[in-house]
Amino acid sequence: MKPFHTFGAALLFAASSNVALAEASTPVQYLQGHAVYGEPMPTGKAPIPLAQALINFESNPPELPVLVSGKIAEVCQKKGCWMMLTDEGVGARVRFGDHDFFIPKDSGGKALVLGKLSAVELSEADAKHMAKDAGKDPSKVDGPQPEWELIATSVLIVADR
Repeated sequence: MKPFHTFGAALLFAASSNVALAEASTPVQYLQGHAVYGEPMPTGKAPIPLAQALINFESNPPELPVLVSGKIAEVCQKKGCWMMLTDEGVGARVRFGDHDFFIPKDSGGKALVLGKLSAVELSEADAKHMAKDAGKDPSKVDGPQPEWELIATSVLIVADR
């Protein structure tokens, strides 16, 4: 398999099909055998590593979507309505619009995410809810929790071969 950064950039130049937005965790398209959820993944733009996107956060207009790459660290075990994307020790919670789409709960590996990045603070109640959905102990959450958030319109999960 090619290195991820090279593969990810090449992948986005591949032809895409215009498939309607899917419900549940049904892919809307495949790019070189890799499932895409949400809206079809646009082509022609190379992803940047999540860690780099976070470093450059202040210089990017918040209304513009970014295309980032990273590793899937965790997925909502209730219905696949969010995932944690990590890169070089930092992470962001990826939400799929307003529950506009879902990914399989057993998703893992690397991913490309197109979405809007922001710094948010989860209330203690929301942080406990997220911990419970992740299969963790919500009683260990104490107080509001700051985190990075990506509101995704398109997610490509890189299949291990």
